[in-house]
Amino acid sequence: IREILINEKYIGTHVYNKRSSYDVNGRRNNNKYKDDDQIIRIPNAHEAIIDEDLFNKVKTAMAKRKGRNACNQRRRCR
Repeated sequence: IREILINEKYIGTHVYNKRSSYDVNGRRNNNKYKDDDQIIRIPNAHEAIIDEDLFNKVKTAMAKRKGRNACNQRRRCR
């Protein structure tokens, strides 16, 4: 479910060029993410499954909750 809530393809946006497998010297870099200005997004590339307003509300709610789970609050998880 988390994948649906955070992946832009479900609101109809096609996203590519997110990762680079090589650095500027041609060495492998374990597929590091590129900067936001280098990522290519095509809005409305296909039919959306989730409404964009709902997607943004969920994204905001998840950002507020980031780092606040039972393990962080109780310090009982390993």
